[in-house]
Amino acid sequence: MTNKVACRESDSESRLYFRSDRFFQVGESWYYMSRENPNVGPYRSHKEAQAALTSFLKRLNAPAAPVKEVAAKPTVNTKIKWLG
Repeated sequence: MTNKVACRESDSESRLYFRSDRFFQVGESWYYMSRENPNVGPYRSHKEAQAALTSFLKRLNAPAAPVKEVAAKPTVNTKIKWLG
């Protein structure tokens, strides 16, 4: 049985991936790591850091909001009043 590692479409399949725990503790504070932000924190607990990472991943994977189209071409005021 082989373990299949999830990767991004842009990643090469021939690369070897090393997994490590995303969470680490410095003193009393907890942090998590991601590609986008190497060290995110501090959090008061491991559970709080896990919840923050889950929230971050949901936002990262959410579909982008549609771009609103402009209904009409904006008008430009071409009348220049000389103040002199």
